[in-house]
Amino acid sequence: MRMARHQSDTRRTAAHAHVRHVLRLLRRPHELATSAIAIALCESFGVDNPVEAVVVMLHQIFNLRTQTGRRLYDAICLCDVDGLAAKEVAKAMGLSLRQFFRYRSEAVEAVAAKIDRLAVAPLILAS
Repeated sequence: MRMARHQSDTRRTAAHAHVRHVLRLLRRPHELATSAIAIALCESFGVDNPVEAVVVMLHQIFNLRTQTGRRLYDAICLCDVDGLAAKEVAKAMGLSLRQFFRYRSEAVEAVAAKIDRLAVAPLILAS
């Protein structure tokens, strides 16, 4: 049981690292275009632009009609797509920096789960 939990935690940590890397690359589209995750997302969503593929995925993940869904979406989009600093985003969202990072962590978890459901992550983690 303990070994299975450790393997699961290790896999989740690796998936989160890949997700955070892809999110950072949104500011450098030329590098994002070479990311295996971004390429797989483009194929999954039938788009050519990797930034668009990530945004399409974010729209699928978060329910923007709810306050929580909007906050999770904004935590990713405002920082990674729009390039704002975490402090700016936290202030704009009316959150403490600590609470902002809690939302961001939950949003990254949701993105990692979506990528895993699309069968993209096992492909990436195997390489």
